[in-house]
Amino acid sequence: MNRSYKFRIYPNKKQKRQLYKEFEAYKFVYNYYLDKSIKYHNENKDKLKNKNLYFYDWCKDLVFIKKEIDNKWLNDVASQNLIQSLRNLDNTYKNFFRGIAGFPKFKKTNFSVRYPNQKSKYIRSEHKIKLSKIGKIKIVDYVPAYGKVLNITISKEKNDEWFASISLDQKEKVYDEGKIEKQIGIDVGIKLFLTDSDGNKIGNPKFLEKSEKKLKRAQRRLSKKKVGSNNRKKQKLILAKKYSKIRSQRKDFLNRTSTKLVNENTLIVRENLAIKNMIKNHKLAKSILSVAWYTFFKMLEYKGLLYNCKIIKIGTFEPSSKMCNNCGNILKELNLSIREWECPNCHNILDRDINAAKNILEIGLKKYLN
Repeated sequence: MNRSYKFRIYPNKKQKRQLYKEFEAYKFVYNYYLDKSIKYHNENKDKLKNKNLYFYDWCKDLVFIKKEIDNKWLNDVASQNLIQSLRNLDNTYKNFFRGIAGFPKFKKTNFSVRYPNQKSKYIRSEHKIKLSKIGKIKIVDYVPAYGKVLNITISKEKNDEWFASISLDQKEKVYDEGKIEKQIGIDVGIKLFLTDSDGNKIGNPKFLEKSEKKLKRAQRRLSKKKVGSNNRKKQKLILAKKYSKIRSQRKDFLNRTSTKLVNENTLIVRENLAIKNMIKNHKLAKSILSVAWYTFFKMLEYKGLLYNCKIIKIGTFEPSSKMCNNCGNILKELNLSIREWECPNCHNILDRDINAAKNILEIGLKKYLN
């Protein structure tokens, strides 16, 4: 299986200048051949053949473009990056013709570039990566990453931080094959991030909500700065760093929580939530997006393969909250504000979230494992 690891890197000033040149070359080649292809199509659209230019046509033409006086600087960047730019343009065209994406758009900015395995190397012993035309760059690889390097993508974030995403070809690795079988159902929410069928609850850290005052203050200061001034650029960087910190906090929380769940259980049952429909409610949209259920579920899926944990989804409209786990009685209505309720049939006092998690587990076991 292929896995990607994203690590912080620290290029020096000379390496940064070269990387900026790589970014610009990638954007230039992409936009140049997109423009050329559009013009060629318009000139030949009435003909039966040769209405479009394709990847191999672009590659042949690129050799001559690099020899032109105005484009000599393209020889100073890694040739594979220019080829990768053409491949991405070709894939975008193919997706457009297949009807699964829109027509290719011109790139206004570009702050990422991919180095294939022929042009990149990951040196674990030295904690460095080696890139064509760049040299060795220090990398903070805090997680052991093993396997054959497929490619390395270098990117620069808005907060002026640099990252390397290393894609590795790994054999499927299953941890703790002999671990004790344990099954749980999980119910996610906004007030409580997660409740499981064993009664364990994990609160919502609300990283965005806690930082809102600082964000508003930084945004007000940015709005008062003169457009194009150095002070505006500085304030823009400050604001970007605040948003970056929130993203990092959220990602760390989701990673820790998902890893703990798949490491301790052999089966996890969850609801297949229609998140796109849920965020149409303008009162809850911000809170739902802040809690990042979609990202959390994606983490569970891929970590389940690694930690020998099966992930099962039950239907969106299963009555998990309205059904009594003790007797199976289903309520007609249950307001979101009600967190604890008494079953009218068996008079059992039920915690809304724990009851839902138990029902999710039971429904999952009945419908998908029988």
